[in-house]
Amino acid sequence: MKKCPRCGAMSFCVTAHVTQDWVVDENGDFLRCIDDCLEVTHFPDDDDIWDCNNCGYSAPGKVFNVK
Repeated sequence: MKKCPRCGAMSFCVTAHVTQDWVVDENGDFLRCIDDCLEVTHFPDDDDIWDCNNCGYSAPGKVFNVK
């Protein structure tokens, strides 16, 4: 479980890496996305930076771990 040490909130903004299918033109330039996510290639972990969705406090995910 994770909790913000500054405000106590328990929702965060983190980065995940996903794959998408795109429609492209003849040059390979993006036109539109067919789907939001085919698969996740990296889930957020404790080494990534997590931002508190309430107060904006930023730190590695391990800082937010509740013991």
